Amino acid sequence: MSSRPLCFSHSVIIDVLRAIVSRPISSNTTTVRCCSAKSYQHSKALFWQQQQQQQQQLSWSNSYCITPSLGRRLYASRALTEPAMEEEEEDRWRDLETLIEQEPMNKEDHSCTLNDLTTTSVPSLSSTTSSKRKLRRELYDGRIIDIPGYKLIKAKRGARTVKDFNRSIKEAVMDHRMNKALNYIREMERQELWPDAVSYTLIINGFSKLSDMKRAYKWFHRMKRNGIEPDVYTYTSLIDGYMGMADVASSEKMFRSMMIKGIRPTIVTYNVLMHHSVRQLDVSTAVRFWSRLVDAGLQPDAYTFAIMMYGLGDEGRVDQAWRLYEEMKKENVDVNEVVATTLMGIHVKHHDNSYAIELFRKFFNEAGGGKQLVPTSYTRNVMLNAVVANAKLSTIQEYYEQFLQELDKDKDNNEPSRSLLFSGASVYTYTTFMRAFLRRDALPMVSQVYQDMRARHVKPTMVTYAILMLTHAYIPDPDSCVRILNELKHAGFKPNVVLYTIVMRAWAKAGRWDEMKQTYADMKAANIEPSKSTMSVLQWGSEHNRFE
Repeated sequence: MSSRPLCFSHSVIIDVLRAIVSRPISSNTTTVRCCSAKSYQHSKALFWQQQQQQQQQLSWSNSYCITPSLGRRLYASRALTEPAMEEEEEDRWRDLETLIEQEPMNKEDHSCTLNDLTTTSVPSLSSTTSSKRKLRRELYDGRIIDIPGYKLIKAKRGARTVKDFNRSIKEAVMDHRMNKALNYIREMERQELWPDAVSYTLIINGFSKLSDMKRAYKWFHRMKRNGIEPDVYTYTSLIDGYMGMADVASSEKMFRSMMIKGIRPTIVTYNVLMHHSVRQLDVSTAVRFWSRLVDAGLQPDAYTFAIMMYGLGDEGRVDQAWRLYEEMKKENVDVNEVVATTLMGIHVKHHDNSYAIELFRKFFNEAGGGKQLVPTSYTRNVMLNAVVANAKLSTIQEYYEQFLQELDKDKDNNEPSRSLLFSGASVYTYTTFMRAFLRRDALPMVSQVYQDMRARHVKPTMVTYAILMLTHAYIPDPDSCVRILNELKHAGFKPNVVLYTIVMRAWAKAGRWDEMKQTYADMKAANIEPSKSTMSVLQWGSEHNRFE
């Protein structure tokens, strides 16, 4: 008899192993023989029969009943938990809440420095297939089931080009994972694929967005040392970072260097300067940059007008914002989603929520003889703020349940949400609900929303952390506020005056005046200028300390 082993296909061996491991353990020992095609067919039939019996006992309505697949490698992650909080009044805290404003009116569009950078050099990320998708499996009886909560692990790639690496670097930078982005740079150098201007500018842009200008400038010098000439996108990224830190002197120095080298600023460069001016300085500074823009022979676009409208509305000059809107139409500048959302946001900020809803209908639901606009995720968030502003706690809870149901819906083919209020698991939507529950003393719900957000791996923003810290300050729980502040520092975020003021408020309410003064000293040591609310907290704490 030949000693050559029998050869079965890989699928046959897998099915045999399935039949072996799926046999129930009983007191009667049974020997499994599988040395021929006939015995293999018998084992396979036995396996499917046992599977059918088990399936009849399972409830397929339970989304956690997952049939394992040997042909896929899967992983899942846990939800993060946070302690619940107790309720308390917030009457003396309204001044701090007003500091926690909404995100910038063109948060998505303001990142044009990074998007424009790769428009002509790197293929759009939208053309790539996301790794997050539902896994489907065909059962023995022909049924096809979805396995939720998992994602496939990407197969290893072969040889990569500089454009491939730039695409990966951009994705890491947009996700604020700078160590991963730097690893791609090192991997490029190991493969002797030398980084180009796009590669370096992406890294500089990433550090600028994190306000780490020391490292951004270091990579700027490294770029020039390696013989790569910075372009307008590189300088715009640095200007964006310096203006984000209100360092106007360094921003203008970069602007002058760019002009000396004969690099002409784009409309994006001027929009970045104006954007930070209205956010951190004043409208008059933005007007000065507008004049430079016109002198350079550039035509203001819709984003330029939107930035100025936002600045005027932020200073309470709503009528002037609308006059600028009329001027924009006279110059035949198309009204886009950013302009419409900015006007809505101005009225929400001034508590004219009903008119904000009316503007939504005007721009996004009614064509009005022109092009009907498509609401962005930020538009929906502004609309949500207007809707929940004067709503009762029970109504807000109903909206939040609708939001969770919207997230749990089966979205085949990654179809965008058709909801007027929600656009997927957006950090801005979660933050809006946290703010709404906080204003109604529903502190446990603030914690619950934060837990739900982290369970879906949505990264908080500075505003999110500020609301969470303010919730702890209500209790008061100053130690938790300090812990969150330190975690922000370790994560690479630069705390602002609002966060330090919240910590001071928590120490003051807890009656620990020395810690409040120490927090103020730490803020001054970090070169952060106190605001009006900071001085109010300091005065309030000093007066109570004197009377006790």
